[in-house]
Amino acid sequence: MLPSKASRRPLSKQDARRSFIELTRQASMGHTSAPTTGGGWLSIDTPLHEKSTDNDDDDGDDLGSRARSHDPPSLGMRAKSNVRIGSLDLYAAFAVFGYYLVTFETLVVSFNTVLATSAYYYIDTHTDAVFNYNLSWTLVTFAIVSPIIMQTQQAYNRRENALLLVAETKALMLNVYVAHHQWIAPAKQACVPTTLLTRTRLLVRGIMYDLCELVSLPNVTRGRHRFTSTGVRESQAQQAQQQTLRSRLAVGLEQLHGQVRDLKCHGLSEGEASRLYQYLWMIHSRVLSLINIKMYRTPQATRSFTKVLVHILPFFYGPYYVNVASGDGSSNRTNFAFALAFAILTSLMMIGILNAQEALEDPFSGDGLDVVHMESMFDRLEEDMAAMNDGAI
Repeated sequence: MLPSKASRRPLSKQDARRSFIELTRQASMGHTSAPTTGGGWLSIDTPLHEKSTDNDDDDGDDLGSRARSHDPPSLGMRAKSNVRIGSLDLYAAFAVFGYYLVTFETLVVSFNTVLATSAYYYIDTHTDAVFNYNLSWTLVTFAIVSPIIMQTQQAYNRRENALLLVAETKALMLNVYVAHHQWIAPAKQACVPTTLLTRTRLLVRGIMYDLCELVSLPNVTRGRHRFTSTGVRESQAQQAQQQTLRSRLAVGLEQLHGQVRDLKCHGLSEGEASRLYQYLWMIHSRVLSLINIKMYRTPQATRSFTKVLVHILPFFYGPYYVNVASGDGSSNRTNFAFALAFAILTSLMMIGILNAQEALEDPFSGDGLDVVHMESMFDRLEEDMAAMNDGAI
């Protein structure tokens, strides 16, 4: 007997999603942490249309209603939305601008700029000395701007690598935990003691949170931690804590190897055990890579040279700002207020970009807006394991 037209037709998006929600809900029944009613597990299904019938006319009506629901908004609605979103984005941009400028170094650079520009302008206008020259900015481009751009790109790449490593570590840890539920034949699954599953879950959580604590420690790799007595003491005080966390991570990973050995005694095949050992090696490799990203940064010498040059630049480019104010004495001139404002703006742009780059140097610190939020990412891992616990899968 040939299958009916309805059975040959693939499920619609709404029906497929509804079926998946029902399937996962049934798999999670009986587990207290998995919402199954009310505003929880099924609430995400509310935007879906009612299940369509098998007749073609109803399908046509459903397609028509979906097409109408995706009609583009009117011009007035788009304009209103653009104004609202644009205003919020502009406000956020100024907020971020101020966030990275409110530093002690910004105050120092601004003071140097005002002092140097005012002094050169006074000397040029009230003495016989001439400090009025249209200097080239080529040196600034090569000595300051280019290194800052390069360092920012390197720091951003390290952050992206850290995000990838964290995602891979979470996925591998989750698969190690899933192996306790799924990789053993159903006939032997009942023989796996609950304590083995609980211990594995505890080890996974402990490794993740110790790793989170280790990479979230205050940064002790700046220049002050090598060339100042206060910085050296700060670095030495953290060594013991780092060593304790590293040792616990090593022991935890070793214990996970023991868990695989115990699984073999309860029915895990040699091939699957070999795959789990490979997963554990990959986890260890990624943990060490994350620690290295924490401990090593972009070249210290380049960062120090750039910072020093940004601070002393106003004392060498003061004559340029005097030229902006006075021109050649008769034309192409503005005034001192504009020249001073332009000088301050130039210094703020450079120190702001430098501050943003330094905030990216440690992708795990809580100082920047673009850091990796390790604890929240690992909290999600615990939620995933909870959804799989007690036979949820």
